[in-house]
Amino acid sequence: PVIAAILAVATNIGASLALMGPLAHAGLALATALASALNFLVLLAVLHRRLERFGGRRIARSAFQSLMASTPTAVIGGLMSAMAIWTEPGAWLAKALLIAGGIGASAASYGALQALWRNEEARFVWQLLRRRSA
Repeated sequence: PVIAAILAVATNIGASLALMGPLAHAGLALATALASALNFLVLLAVLHRRLERFGGRRIARSAFQSLMASTPTAVIGGLMSAMAIWTEPGAWLAKALLIAGGIGASAASYGALQALWRNEEARFVWQLLRRRSA
């Protein structure tokens, strides 16, 4: 894990330097995402090599469900960023309410899709929340 982390940090630094010029702040976010994905894949390969059977299909299924459940969040974010209100001066309350609504709609759609697909991790989190509230 330490070697994977060092590799991920080196990748993040290199990708950040390469991408921040052409993509500005989005390049830094992309570099972080790429480094995280690399770290995940390296750790997954090590786990597979050491354990042989570790539930790779369950992991892949859950990852795919999470990716698909994140799609409405990306759509909501894209639609919100295209709105003209962001270029208008002032209107802070309207902007804050719009952001809060977008976050709420994104979280609700993600949770609803995870519940619909009976995602294993979502069920686990729900059980933890129910246990804490009881």
